[in-house]
Amino acid sequence: MTTTLCESCAAEIRWVTLESGRPMPLDPAPHPNGNIIVGIGGRYRVLDGSQLPAEVAAWRSHFATCPHASRHRRRPVTRPPAPEQHAPAVPDADTTDEPATALAAADDQLALFDTGTTP
Repeated sequence: MTTTLCESCAAEIRWVTLESGRPMPLDPAPHPNGNIIVGIGGRYRVLDGSQLPAEVAAWRSHFATCPHASRHRRRPVTRPPAPEQHAPAVPDADTTDEPATALAAADDQLALFDTGTTP
């Protein structure tokens, strides 16, 4: 554990490494309501509600006691919303062969012209 002073309230704090690998500031002495204990390999572990009260010495996070804790908390990661997924456009049945229909109509008019008939 490394001991330093809190940048906000000047209280003594101890820095520990959690099992997750993240650093966490603790109040310097164990506390009866603490929920952080020494875990495997000297890394600290946060107990959940079902594991409390701790049966061994437990510390409190300095975030729980610092009057200025909100200045030091990490901001939640905000991500832009995912783009909407659209299904590919399916053409209507009557417009599927639009170019072919126009071509057929032109052929019909040419056929009438070739025979000398007027529409």
